[in-house]
Amino acid sequence: MYQIREVSMGPRFEPGGVIAVGWYDGVHRGHRSLLDQLRRVADERGVRTGLVILDDDRDTRRLTSLDQRLELIAQTGQVDTVWVVTADDVSVVSLEDAHQEWNDPDRTCSSAEITALIDAGDVAGAANLLGRFHEMRGVVELGDQRGRTIGFPTANVAMPESLVIPAEAVYAGLFTAADGVTRPAAISLGRRPTFYPDGLALLEAHVIDFDGDLYGQRVSIHFVDKIRDQRRFDGLDDLGAQLHDDVETARSMLADLAP
Repeated sequence: MYQIREVSMGPRFEPGGVIAVGWYDGVHRGHRSLLDQLRRVADERGVRTGLVILDDDRDTRRLTSLDQRLELIAQTGQVDTVWVVTADDVSVVSLEDAHQEWNDPDRTCSSAEITALIDAGDVAGAANLLGRFHEMRGVVELGDQRGRTIGFPTANVAMPESLVIPAEAVYAGLFTAADGVTRPAAISLGRRPTFYPDGLALLEAHVIDFDGDLYGQRVSIHFVDKIRDQRRFDGLDDLGAQLHDDVETARSMLADLAP
């Protein structure tokens, strides 16, 4: 069974327009190239553009939530109307699954390739294919506040298990809170081996040169580049020294990025 939801992003679609179909997970550079072509063809014919996005309930990780996909597609300015087709079973079969050898204009920039890079911690390589930094969104939760005691308070962000999460490491990134301001951050993603070697994975972001209350806010985190792998430290002094170095490395990596 299917449900169809229409999302208007421009002039209303009319019969005779040009339509593309796909999952468009990640809305990466290959996807945007296809949308550029969609608009060129539509302009040549003097018609509107439409996009059918498939969104089923398969138990697979996504690069982007549906809301993120719609936002990114709207930002391209190439699509007038989007139809979201939601399937409540796995009856949707991709053309790639049905027929492996076909002329895929997106083959050199696939969601699977981007996922593999992120899984390996190569967020800079993933950004090159995405045409933007990999983004995760979540709510800041109350942690054990251990970082604050050594001078590095962190925002603990819940990570949706349905999305692609980078490998456990320390990253330089950008942090956008509810005030809409984007700030540089040093991000630790892992199991905090110094204190909790068998604990659950955590995403902790130290927002550089920021001192404010972030609890309960829904925030966005963009991964720019990897700083180092996770490792265990002998104590608070060693950990504090390394965190200082991590923050300075992140500051340097992010210095040339526009706010």
